[in-house]
Amino acid sequence: MRRDYHSAHYPEQPARRRYAHSSEYGVALAHDVAAGPLPSFYQACDVFYTDPPWRSGNVRFFDRAGVKPRPHESLMRELVAAVPDDVPAVFVIGKHANSHFGESFARYPVRLNEHDAVAYSRGVDLSGCATAEEVGRLLAGRYACVGDPCCGYGNTAKWFVQAGKQYVVSDINPRCIGYIAEHESEWLNVLPE
Repeated sequence: MRRDYHSAHYPEQPARRRYAHSSEYGVALAHDVAAGPLPSFYQACDVFYTDPPWRSGNVRFFDRAGVKPRPHESLMRELVAAVPDDVPAVFVIGKHANSHFGESFARYPVRLNEHDAVAYSRGVDLSGCATAEEVGRLLAGRYACVGDPCCGYGNTAKWFVQAGKQYVVSDINPRCIGYIAEHESEWLNVLPE
C-alpha cells in the first residue's frame, strides 16, 4: 500500500535523489534546519506548518538522509528557532514535544496519520480541526504561502497546491524533494473532498 507521508515506521518511498524543485506553485529544496537560517525563499511565507519527526523515529530519519543523527531535543530547538516569531505557525507532533513550545502556543488535540498528536499553534485558531489534514486545509484556505522546513513527502505543499496557493518547503532528505518533484502534477488532479 502506498503511503503519501514519510514515516519511520514504513519503508522509504523510492524517488530519485533531487536537491531542489520549483514550479509555478512553489519551491522545494534539501535543507537542514541546523545549517543556519532558513533559505531566503521562506521570506514569502505568511504561515508555517510542519509535522517534524517524532522522538521515536528521529534516528531513522537522519540515517535515511545520510546525516549523523542529532538528539531529538536538538532538532526541535533548531526547528522552533528557525520559524520566525512574527509569522503564524503550527507544529503537529506528539505530546512528548510539549516542553519546546512556550505559552505563546495554544494546544489542540489532533490525529496525525494513525496517531494521537498535538497541534501547537501560534496565531491560528484551530478549534474544530480533528486531524492534521484538516489543519493543513484550513491554513490553505486562509493563507497565500506556506513554509514547511520538515516537509517529508510534501503533504503541506499538496494542500496548498490543491487550494491554488503557494508553498516553500524543505527537508534534510533530498529523496523527499525528489518525491515532491515526481508527484506535484498528480496533486492538481486530486482535489480535496
